[in-house]
Amino acid sequence: MRIGVVTVAAALLTSSAGVLGVGAQARAASQSYDCSSEVSPYSLSPQQVSSCGFGSFPLRSTTTNSNGSTWYQYDVGSSRMTYLVPPSSFDAATATSAELAEYGIPLRPPASDPTMLNFWVSMVNNLKLETPPTALISIPATAGSVTNSHWAGYADSFDSGTLYSSAEGLYVEPSLTGTQCSSSSVVFWTGLGGYPSGTLAQDGTALNAPGLANNQAWSEFLPTQPGAIPQNLYATPGQDFYAQVTYVNADTVNMYMYNSYTGLGLSYNVTGDDVDEQSAEYIAERPALSGVLRSLSDFGTAQWLSTDTNGVASSGWPHDAITMQTSHVLASPSANSAGSFNVAYKACS
Repeated sequence: MRIGVVTVAAALLTSSAGVLGVGAQARAASQSYDCSSEVSPYSLSPQQVSSCGFGSFPLRSTTTNSNGSTWYQYDVGSSRMTYLVPPSSFDAATATSAELAEYGIPLRPPASDPTMLNFWVSMVNNLKLETPPTALISIPATAGSVTNSHWAGYADSFDSGTLYSSAEGLYVEPSLTGTQCSSSSVVFWTGLGGYPSGTLAQDGTALNAPGLANNQAWSEFLPTQPGAIPQNLYATPGQDFYAQVTYVNADTVNMYMYNSYTGLGLSYNVTGDDVDEQSAEYIAERPALSGVLRSLSDFGTAQWLSTDTNGVASSGWPHDAITMQTSHVLASPSANSAGSFNVAYKACS
């Protein structure tokens, strides 16, 4: 295994939960903090981050390029993360396909996919880009490889012999409903690999997850990263959120996420272990925290408006419906109709 490299093209305009200033950090450091709280780690002081066992990776260097873009580089464990902020003149609505690809922004979908096409037109006309934070944080939460005890949704499998190069999921960001069980969480994500291998690239959002604010975006590339990496990007409950994972080359994927309500997005390339192209997933999951599987938070119903694998509705490939269950059903998917389906909460554990 060679050292992983993560190249990130960031797309966020503002971040109310960004890294605190020195004065605010000093005040926060004097206050006790419950590490099981659902708060963005970027709102904590360095002392609180350390006391919770979160990883903190300060900005290593910045480089301004001849075209006006800026690279922000971080060393994260054995990987390197480099955020690329395009020049202020960059306009996704008028950019060429090559320029969109350079920043990891999805290309124009075909007219035969009106849901994704309408979303894409709105996205490129509203996309806003931001400077990354002064430090990145990792948390000990893991959304792992498949077992039916903690996944619910759909996976396109390798039965056809086809390699999957992209997975695109557009879903309505859920909200917590009802009375929650103790120690419960839920995450929603799009991914490549991991069904059933241990190599999985995934990105999405979280609810009720310690170390993440509600609706905060995160990503993970197993096994090269030690845990989920929270991002300063947030979904809006009841609004559309887009998560994509795309194969770049044998050991590199691009991850792209976008909030259609705020116009904020995020894109980055992750280079590390060989990419698993034998499956594509669209999943609601109860994650593990420090190796301990959480109960499932009551999210009501998660609505996946469109799921495309290799640019085709996920239902067009050999696919498996995955029901989350222990001795009884915790969450189950509806029928997959042209890439659209729901996942319904049933029980917490």
